[in-house]
Amino acid sequence: MDTSQAVKIESSAHPKKRPKKSKPAGAVQKSPHLLIHHPHRNSGMLSLLPSPDVFLEEREAWLPPPEKEARAWEAIVLEKLDKRTARWIQSKRPLRPGVSPNKWQTFLHQQYDWSHIRDELTSSSDLELLKQLEAEELAEFEEPSVIPPTQEKKKPELPLPLYYRLSSYFPQVQTVEITPSNNKTAEDINKRKRISQPSNQSYFRQVNPRAGKFAYSTDNTFEQEIYFDEVQIIHQIGAERDQIFLENLNRYKKQLTKIFPESPEKWSSQPVPTASCRPVKGALRWTELPTPIKDLLQVGEEDVPIKTRRLKRQAKSLEDVTWELLVLRRMLQEWKTAWAIIVEWHHETVENLLRSLVDLHDDVRIQAIVACATAALERPRTATSQKGSDKNAKVPSIKDLPEVLQPILEAALCDKNVNVRMAAAICQYAIQSHNPLARDIMQTALLKGNSVDSWAAAQCLALEGAATYPVIKRILHQLFNKRNKDTEDQSCILLNHLSVKTTLIHTMLAVELNSCQWKDRIVACRAFSRIGRDICLDMKHKLIQLMWNDWNKEVRHAAAQALGQMSLGKEVHDTIRIKLSQGNSQERVEALSLIGGLKLMTAKLLPGFLHCFSDDFTAVRRAACLAAGALQIRNEMVLECLLNLMQRDPYWKIKAFAIRALGQIGHVSPRLTDLLLWAVHYEESPGVRLEACRSILALKLQGDRVRDTFLDVLLLENHDAVLK
Repeated sequence: MDTSQAVKIESSAHPKKRPKKSKPAGAVQKSPHLLIHHPHRNSGMLSLLPSPDVFLEEREAWLPPPEKEARAWEAIVLEKLDKRTARWIQSKRPLRPGVSPNKWQTFLHQQYDWSHIRDELTSSSDLELLKQLEAEELAEFEEPSVIPPTQEKKKPELPLPLYYRLSSYFPQVQTVEITPSNNKTAEDINKRKRISQPSNQSYFRQVNPRAGKFAYSTDNTFEQEIYFDEVQIIHQIGAERDQIFLENLNRYKKQLTKIFPESPEKWSSQPVPTASCRPVKGALRWTELPTPIKDLLQVGEEDVPIKTRRLKRQAKSLEDVTWELLVLRRMLQEWKTAWAIIVEWHHETVENLLRSLVDLHDDVRIQAIVACATAALERPRTATSQKGSDKNAKVPSIKDLPEVLQPILEAALCDKNVNVRMAAAICQYAIQSHNPLARDIMQTALLKGNSVDSWAAAQCLALEGAATYPVIKRILHQLFNKRNKDTEDQSCILLNHLSVKTTLIHTMLAVELNSCQWKDRIVACRAFSRIGRDICLDMKHKLIQLMWNDWNKEVRHAAAQALGQMSLGKEVHDTIRIKLSQGNSQERVEALSLIGGLKLMTAKLLPGFLHCFSDDFTAVRRAACLAAGALQIRNEMVLECLLNLMQRDPYWKIKAFAIRALGQIGHVSPRLTDLLLWAVHYEESPGVRLEACRSILALKLQGDRVRDTFLDVLLLENHDAVLK
């Protein structure tokens, strides 16, 4: 049976589907029909595809009779009701399965359309009233999805660098503009922007653009410089064969084919000497065009813009950092490194920190608190001391952290997690708020916390001025157990700050001077020298005793340096003078070693020092040569003593030490040159000849005489060390 005939039979089988009522002509025109071609019919005949309402009627034909009756009465009621009431019912009526959502809206629009009275209105006020009524109906009865929701402008978040007013920070603002499709002005502006933007792709250059497609074009920089810029190639003698040098100082690397068999440099483990200029037959084929070579210095300079380097230098010159801030920065960095916390506060915003500080997870809150502390400490600070007219200018001060973050950071001091409380306490000390709750947390961490937290707590409490026994003990424990320069600097700064309030530091350091470990004694001597306060007479005698009698040479030097830095150099100087003139051989050796280690020489010490060059004991003469080389004194009397030892001393080691000292002093004279060449040629001991060769190299002696002497030595010398 045909499809069209089936539809007619079904429609005639249910004559009481809907009450008949005349509809406007527009309703018939609103239902579209599509032309389709049936293959089983004649090719010249076309049929009409029924409208969606017809298919809907077919589906309703299979409904049970009560449902069909209910829908028919529903349509009759909607037609009889008032327009506003009918629209209100239709808007509140839920959708049913199988019913098109716009069926009743189309029916009501055809039934209650305002357009049929538009032509009858004559006055402009009536037309405006009609437009107002239509707008009200649309706003009241149309579905919410029809009206596009208004896009609320999201307030931009405030980055921390922008809050601190960093001059080198330029935020990249991403704005989304919704422009209508018919806005030709905006399209023209966007097109111009696209045209004006430089492309990252390499551009082609042609020799003769008039030749069109037959012209040779290239994007290789080497070919562009050779063909288009007409830069000449420079052939250097002895240069590497895989490089090309241009007259504009640019270099290119050749892409050459591999050589088989390979040269001895590739497969031999022994170094093969290469000649400066060795002719090579033939030329190697290029596999690719040469590529540019950048020097390391050029890469480092080009990668960093000039403006950025200038801003960094300007920031360093204007930054005024106190020692307290440096201590806090180092403390926070050590604490973060110990707990493996990595933060980048330059990429944080105030709103993001607010969300992270109230996060459910503990690690997120700790990360946000540490970011706040790092930003408060690492932000650049300009110099407060201004000169001239700018001195009285009122510059608005920027707080360490925004106001909105401070209440949440203070509330974190009462967090249920102990790590969050510790991070919040460190943040309070970073902004120097002097919070009593943060002080209590630090004291608890100092006594009961782990090593990382207790060390941070000791630094914060010492910076605040808490000169108590637990604080000093923890600082000294860190000083003597963690032996590195940063820890020693940090500890000595804090101890120097606390030494004004108590003498407990000197007492506890004096105990370490008697330690059985020589490294602890050295650290204690350095700590005494850096504290810089007046010490008692017993401490001074103890340091003097260490300077002379300690078995370790480094401890003796550290004690002497500590005495000199504590304004006790006069006692050291007088003791050395007495030892040189009146002491025994061992005391003279110790005094000379101190002179060389401290680099100390005065007019009162010089006579005793010169007398040591002619001492009967070999150890004294050796110590005098070592001290002269360390001091590098160009005194005529000292040089004369060294030359006499070089010529006449009976022991060859003293001659070698005297030659070494003359080489370290660096004073060249004709007599010294003659003696060195004579020693290289005629000295019996190979150690003396070896030191003479080294001194000639150190003094950079040149000339025909030096060359002839070395050629003779090469023929006559039989010692391997001297030959090298």
